[in-house]
Amino acid sequence: MRRIALITCLFTSALARAGEVAVIGVYDAQRPLDAQIALSDALAKAVDASGEATAVRLDQPGGKLAGREDVVLESAFLRDARRQVDEGRRLWQQAEGEDATAALNGAIDGFVAAAPWVVSARDLWDARMLLASVRLSVGDDVGARDAVMDALAVRPDRRPDPAAYPPELIAVWEEEHETAVSDTCTVVVEAQGALEATPKVWIDGRGVGDAPATVSDLAVGSHLVTVRSTDGLGGFVSVDALAGAKRTLKVPLTPLTLGVAKANPAARSQQLATLLRAVGESAHVDGLLLVGRDGANMLVQLYMPDADAFTDVLKLSGASTDEEIAAAVTALVRTTPLEGGAKGAALAAPLDVGSNLLLARALLAPHAAPVAVVAATPAKQPKGDPTHRPKWPVWVGVGVGSAVAVVTGTVLGVLLGGRGAEPTGTSGTITVLAP
Repeated sequence: MRRIALITCLFTSALARAGEVAVIGVYDAQRPLDAQIALSDALAKAVDASGEATAVRLDQPGGKLAGREDVVLESAFLRDARRQVDEGRRLWQQAEGEDATAALNGAIDGFVAAAPWVVSARDLWDARMLLASVRLSVGDDVGARDAVMDALAVRPDRRPDPAAYPPELIAVWEEEHETAVSDTCTVVVEAQGALEATPKVWIDGRGVGDAPATVSDLAVGSHLVTVRSTDGLGGFVSVDALAGAKRTLKVPLTPLTLGVAKANPAARSQQLATLLRAVGESAHVDGLLLVGRDGANMLVQLYMPDADAFTDVLKLSGASTDEEIAAAVTALVRTTPLEGGAKGAALAAPLDVGSNLLLARALLAPHAAPVAVVAATPAKQPKGDPTHRPKWPVWVGVGVGSAVAVVTGTVLGVLLGGRGAEPTGTSGTITVLAP
């Protein structure tokens, strides 16, 4: 009986060993959405055809990123700004007020710059309140009051914790809060574009309903307005609210993207690596596949999140067919030891981070209708050399689970059998183009 159990365990272990490689769309501005979908389908089948890994589609609803889209976006776009906040707090505690102020101002700029992708304004509120504390500690009462007013503009309903802020700052907040909730304006947000779905509107991270949306209690100050629809369109504007005013914002919607590519290859490489690290932290896969266009070439590469390592880049002709690109992917997956990471110190391919329409839709419009996808081909059984077999301990799907269940049930049967048992004021219309 022990031999049967041991053989079964070994067989089950062999079945369960296969890597997972995530397909995250294509970085190619020359391919429209339908062409990106078609190539992504081919890439997923190419990963499966390697016999060494199973493809995981991250651009489909209900996948490994489902419910963690905001976590990925915050990690990708807020990481540096959050580090500056931590540095500013450390410097403030060391009584280095000037340096702390500089660090916090940099963090605030970073949070504002990330607003088109990160809807929440909580980090911005925290940074502005911490800046107010620093300014108050160095005798800059006017600057502290300005910072509190800026914080109130984005979150007038959030009260500072008396245990985290000095009493003097709490008193300033109470005074300015009274003004913030009484001197308000009205803003009407309209979406412009060929819309197939009703866009939703957020102001400073607060959902205010479907477009056109009217908000009559907007506090005086600068505000961040985000509009997105489930059909992959979005827009972002910032607006200054004046007491008693009424404004209409006409926001043109364009295809959602994850940013504008940096000017030079090194910066583009770093930009893409930051995004991939954020995706890898939440996707929990053995590898992420990168395929995209860089000038006259198509580039193919793998990123291993656990090792934070990239393979060397494979360069193909920019005129390569989907079949030729897929063949290169199959070969790369077959020859890359996912469990050991990539060798060398390769950098991320210098691809345009904003050209991957599928990943942008998955992260920014996670409730979008599923894009067309060809059913993935089951992983082929390795042929030839019996020592050539899948190498990585990851469950590979329902088929494997079923096989394991059958074998386990058989063994249990043998074992058990053996035992026998609106405000008034100025008004106007403002048309604001997305940056």
